[in-house]
Amino acid sequence: MFLSTPPWSRAHRKTSAPRHRCTIEVGLLEGRLLMAGPGDVTAPVTVASLVGTLGQDGYYRGPVTANFSATDVDDPSNTLTTFSSVNGGTPAAGNSVTLTNDGIYTLAFFSKDPAGNVETAHTEVVRIDRTPPTITAVASPSTLFPPNHKLVSVTVTGHVADNLSGVAPTVTYHVVDEYGQVHTTDTISVDSNGNFRFVVQLPSSRRGQDKDGRQFVIDVTATDLAGNQATTAPTVTVLHDQGNHNGQGGTDPGGSGNSGNPTNVGSHGHGNQNHGHGNQNRGNAGKHGHATQTQGRVNPSPVIIDNGSHGSNGQGNGGDHGNGNHGNGNNGNHGNGNGNGHNK
Repeated sequence: MFLSTPPWSRAHRKTSAPRHRCTIEVGLLEGRLLMAGPGDVTAPVTVASLVGTLGQDGYYRGPVTANFSATDVDDPSNTLTTFSSVNGGTPAAGNSVTLTNDGIYTLAFFSKDPAGNVETAHTEVVRIDRTPPTITAVASPSTLFPPNHKLVSVTVTGHVADNLSGVAPTVTYHVVDEYGQVHTTDTISVDSNGNFRFVVQLPSSRRGQDKDGRQFVIDVTATDLAGNQATTAPTVTVLHDQGNHNGQGGTDPGGSGNSGNPTNVGSHGHGNQNHGHGNQNRGNAGKHGHATQTQGRVNPSPVIIDNGSHGSNGQGNGGDHGNGNHGNGNNGNHGNGNGNGHNK
């Protein structure tokens, strides 16, 4: 019997599953395996921003706060840890650090991601100078006299120093007149040692009723390289005129007769004394009282005793003599003797 379909072919189809051929590119597979790799190998990147009052020459004139900001292509920022250190100290975790005192600081900072990748540390130099320089100045002469309305040369010398940023190359000065008439302003060089010198012309004059004298204030201002300033103010005074006597007493031309009392410096008292013989009156000049002068003070004269003064106005008959009583004079005063006539 002829079979159109061989039996073995049906059986084979019943017992055998269809087969398919798939081609795999080995190069593409290797690339995908390499991309999976060991995981996150990228370190973060950190930047610092400085907040403070910036002066001159790169110095801050107050506290400085450094704020750190870290980013990573594989991790969010809040998963990163930032560390910083000051002048080589131990790194501490934190997103900011504040520097307050004067000085020059080296700030180091870096960040780390959760996979343990640590970036190379960055450095930032922070300079802080918040202290003004020191300045001294002296004016010579510091007093002007007499007030003769002439211009006088006044020399101002001084010194500037600064322990951190250094001294600026110039100082400025301004003359402030009490009367508002002199307004000199100028800039003067400072040498390498911090010294300076300048001369101003000031009028030696003042108002008549200005008892404490005319005041000139010379403001001198110095600056350090950070921009901090300091001022000193030497003063020049036109003295008040004390008068012609300069505090000493005046002179009286002389005491009156019969007094002999000194009234002021160098005054002489003249006493008059009568000298009587019989019916005749004669006047002899009395003793002089002298006063000495020492530094504007009057010292009383020594006691002068007039021994032998004759009684005045003696009345006698035929050669009778008047015997005078003796008078004593103190401090230049002369006593006048009164005589009574006696008959022989």
